[in-house]
Amino acid sequence: MNHPQDKQSTQIQSLATHYQESYEQVSSLAQQTDLSEVLYFASLAQSKKGSSSKPLRILDLGCAEGELSLELARRGHQVVGVDISEKQLNKLANKAEKESLSIQTIQWDIDQESIPAQLQINPLGSAQPDQKTLALSELQSNALIGSFDLIYFMDIIEHLQNPLAALGRLRSLLRPQGRVLIQTPNAMAIQRLLWYLARPRKHVDYHKPQLLQDLHLSHYDYLSLEKLANFAGLRSRRHYPTRLEIPYLLQAKLSSPSLKPSLVPFNGLKTRWRLLSNLLIKALAKRFPWFADSLLIEFEVCQPIDIPGQIAFWESQQPL
Repeated sequence: MNHPQDKQSTQIQSLATHYQESYEQVSSLAQQTDLSEVLYFASLAQSKKGSSSKPLRILDLGCAEGELSLELARRGHQVVGVDISEKQLNKLANKAEKESLSIQTIQWDIDQESIPAQLQINPLGSAQPDQKTLALSELQSNALIGSFDLIYFMDIIEHLQNPLAALGRLRSLLRPQGRVLIQTPNAMAIQRLLWYLARPRKHVDYHKPQLLQDLHLSHYDYLSLEKLANFAGLRSRRHYPTRLEIPYLLQAKLSSPSLKPSLVPFNGLKTRWRLLSNLLIKALAKRFPWFADSLLIEFEVCQPIDIPGQIAFWESQQPL
């Protein structure tokens, strides 16, 4: 007789497998084609580099076809691109070869309980690891544990079955002064708040396939992401503004089928409105980052939450 938890685990694994298969079939991801976003993310590494001329060692985890990895390598950083998709990694490797850029690619699913042996040696060195994977507890003395200055973890955490364990693995790969940049859709985005206000008692059934297109297993606002990171031994250091769009207000379209293209004043008004709305979207995200469409937060290494100490504290608060 199968245990219900075994069945649920199998279903979750099936979901993850389906996501990977769908991901393999994608020709190009939206995040990879938005050049302005790629350049912005790469500039965040430059700001961490500061006045030092030494290149950063960067892990681009979930690199896909690698536009960010390529841009970081062009800027002189030492880059390792990691992804679950061999097809996407091959795209990155081909692009890097054409530009004579040195980027190591490693296939790895961070939801697994082990770290690839390729991540345990200097990826720019001459040593060539075999293809086996080693348990995390066996890897503490290897070269890449605690060697990355910066890890990009963009739009990945919401897909994970065990995000706490994944963040713990990321932490083990960081230098003591290293940073990890996490981006994820914001569960407190203004669109979602407006949805709750408009439908205060509505229930949603995610068994309907049209509602589960993103295959996100979890959603985070700032507080829930901070708490999760603290348990893993990470804490937020700073946040970066993204976008805060107010539906129907900032996306209003000044257009009409009866208007002809020759109406230059109208076209100029529409252009000015788009510029103004984009400025307003960015200004709102800067002023109210925890209501933005997505969270982009830089975390640093700290001690994990002391769970026994927490329990002892609360037990000491109980009346005798």
